[in-house]
Amino acid sequence: NDGSLNSAAATVTITVNPINDAPVAHAQARTLNEDTTKAITLTGTDIEGSPLTFTILTMPLHGMLTGTAPNVTYVPAANFNGADSFTFKVNDGSLDSNVATVSLTINAVNDAPVAQPASYTTPRNTPLVGQLVATDVEHQALTYTVTTQPTKGTVVVNPSTGAFTYTPSAGKTGSDSFKFKANDGIVNSNAAKIDIQIQ
Repeated sequence: NDGSLNSAAATVTITVNPINDAPVAHAQARTLNEDTTKAITLTGTDIEGSPLTFTILTMPLHGMLTGTAPNVTYVPAANFNGADSFTFKVNDGSLDSNVATVSLTINAVNDAPVAQPASYTTPRNTPLVGQLVATDVEHQALTYTVTTQPTKGTVVVNPSTGAFTYTPSAGKTGSDSFKFKANDGIVNSNAAKIDIQIQ
């Protein structure tokens, strides 16, 4: 406007140049039971919709990952329970994302105790004192029970300690045996065989 007249209307064209935005890696929290595996699909987003590549940055401390990102399987160490984690990032071909954490909670599952077989030798007409042995990864108190009695003598077991006394029948010689199990208060062990040679 010159003070009297307006000019013709003019058009101003504005061009907004695109700028690539970094993609976003998504954190996850997963739960599984002790001595099991968990399939995990890693996820991320990119506002421009560019294809993403996934990279594991830190491995879990109490297990391992198998597969190829984004589809991985977490395998915890044997008998491990508690917390574990690993981290990853995504890339859109130009920019890396944030670092995302996959948090893992491994629930404890009671493991059966393991009873150990053993072999003993005793002279004829002589009682044998021995010790039943079983192990439990949770270190729970064990109770010992004879499941199959010997045929050439008798056995008495202290259920709390596993100490036993085998008494051969008068004049008996040769091979004899009995079996036992241990219980951790929840589950029984395998049946283990105690072999006895009466000389």
